Amino acid sequence: MNRTYSYKKKINSPPGSLVYTGTKTSKKPEITLISYSNRHYEEKKINDQSKLEEILPNIDTNKGVFWLNVDGLSEPLILEKLGTAFNLHPLTLEDILNPHPNQRPKYEVYDDGLFITVKHIDWNQEQYNLIYEQLSFVLKPGILLSFQESEENVFLPIQNRIKTAKGRIRTMDSSYLLYALLDSVVDRYFITLENIGDVIETLESNISEKNNPKIMREIHRLKSSITFMRKSTWPLRDVVNTILRSENDYIDQSIYIYFRDLSDHIHQVIDTIDNYRELLTGLMDLYLTSIGNKTNEIMKVLTIISTIFIPLTFIAGVYGMNFKFMPELNSPWGYPIVWVIMILISIGLVIYFRRKKWI
Repeated sequence: MNRTYSYKKKINSPPGSLVYTGTKTSKKPEITLISYSNRHYEEKKINDQSKLEEILPNIDTNKGVFWLNVDGLSEPLILEKLGTAFNLHPLTLEDILNPHPNQRPKYEVYDDGLFITVKHIDWNQEQYNLIYEQLSFVLKPGILLSFQESEENVFLPIQNRIKTAKGRIRTMDSSYLLYALLDSVVDRYFITLENIGDVIETLESNISEKNNPKIMREIHRLKSSITFMRKSTWPLRDVVNTILRSENDYIDQSIYIYFRDLSDHIHQVIDTIDNYRELLTGLMDLYLTSIGNKTNEIMKVLTIISTIFIPLTFIAGVYGMNFKFMPELNSPWGYPIVWVIMILISIGLVIYFRRKKWI
């Protein structure tokens, strides 16, 4: 998933300006309104933006939980209408439309609801890199608004759980729905880390078998991915811990036990990330050491060859001098004798090096 982000689109814009800093797409955002309780389930696809003004005012939270999910942020006009209908703060809308990778997960409490942003992270098995996008949530009594950057619905498993009434989700309120969505995000972290772990094991075996320059590039790429995950999970831990420490009217007290379990999962993710960082650092050192050992082996072989040829070069240099009076030059056995001496010296040096265990 290749996206480009630019803060230049917001330069000189006043705070709260609705400017999407990501890549514009031709596909229109998809809006899904789901209402459910322990007795009923209803799902509506709002394809016509003009119907927003007709549907949203008719939401009655006494009939159950309402979940409005927006897939795609390329049209700020939709967020402006939702902001008007649900009385969303302009800064909240601005944060939703600013899904830059450097934007940290955050948690804000307002007079009529709370706002949370997180990073959804997945692993691209074909390109061996991370796929990420920002997810935003607005929780109000009986209502949850969710916004995701891509048109691909990452919350489809949760929607299926609600539709098929699996688990306790149909009997719980909107704060439990928020927990379920955040838990699904953290679960994807575990799957992503498992995939990264498999790649690390492959790199480790390749380092011991062969020295490939691509290995170092793969290690750097994985370290960048791990660093990005760490930058996304540490603030998320703070978000969940802030929820646990705070008291508000939007999260039911009975749901706090689930958020404590979510906090434990995030700590496990962070521990795994730290372990992988240390392992990748070790792999980098191992790769550099293997390269150094290979270079040393090459230098040892070249040194041995040079050492063997030093006395041979000396003999050839002596008898290559152009002096007229050299008695050995007139000897009929001079040439073969020199060859025998040179061969014996070479064999003797090889035997000496072997006894010293240099070769």
